[in-house]
Amino acid sequence: MTYGVEATYYRTALLLGLIQGEEVHRWAERIIEKEASPPHELLEVVSIPPTDLSALRYGLWPLAIEPEPPDVIRAMLGFCMPT
Repeated sequence: MTYGVEATYYRTALLLGLIQGEEVHRWAERIIEKEASPPHELLEVVSIPPTDLSALRYGLWPLAIEPEPPDVIRAMLGFCMPT
């Protein structure tokens, strides 16, 4: 499974100050726990302190989609996770 839309959502939400780093860590940890071969970028994300928002955004960048898909923009406007 690809996690591009979710990574883009979390990266954008961090940039806008809508979420905290702990939420990104929880998301990445859930994926790592359930996937046999999780993306190595997520392993790096969980190694970043949750208070270092710039480093978290940078860590999510390789997984993110540029430009943000319409689902992510709609989620930001309504502040809900894209489906």
